[in-house]
Amino acid sequence: MKNLNIELAKIILHELIRQPLNRTELEKRTTRKAGTHATFENAFSYIVREGYVQKSSPKYRAKYIITDKGTMLLKAIKQPKN
Repeated sequence: MKNLNIELAKIILHELIRQPLNRTELEKRTTRKAGTHATFENAFSYIVREGYVQKSSPKYRAKYIITDKGTMLLKAIKQPKN
């Protein structure tokens, strides 16, 4: 996970576990909490490419949903380190 901003990934995955969102709304919610447009783009493209998030349908403005793989990543990120 060399190219992944863990904090932004955690925010993105947490928002998507709450409810499916389109890319624009997801970016607004994410950058409001942390990061910029560029950092969001990098983190989002990485988690989509790696299969942590996917579109709910092939439509152009379809909402994104978290996958089982993404749910496991979110749990791993949230675990406290000893």
